[in-house]
Amino acid sequence: MLKKTTITKGALRTPAIEETTAPTKTDLKSKIQFEVQEEVGDHKDMTEDALKIQSLIMSALFMIWDIIPDEQKDNLAPEQKGFINYAREKFRNTTTLADIKFQQNGVEEIDKLLGRQGKIGEIVLAKSST
Repeated sequence: MLKKTTITKGALRTPAIEETTAPTKTDLKSKIQFEVQEEVGDHKDMTEDALKIQSLIMSALFMIWDIIPDEQKDNLAPEQKGFINYAREKFRNTTTLADIKFQQNGVEEIDKLLGRQGKIGEIVLAKSST
């Protein structure tokens, strides 16, 4: 969509045409994304957070796997059990970004991750209700 506008520099005014997008349903999404970027972090921060959360979830799942009795694990098909054991060993032998951050900051890193997620939730809730 094109819109007439005027560019002003000091006393000089020049007519111009500005390209704009028509308001759409994604307008709310854009506003939310902008506010999240301003108040919480950019896409790189969110990607890093997502990777850390994924690592946390995998750690928790493997902790649960380790306490499940072998009799229960034997109920799985051999290929399923093998897949889980393979993934567990690969994960344990891989140093992730989350491993480094958790070693450096401990539970403060979890508080930071969940705090940022909570702030995103607040922004979405506030923008969605207006």
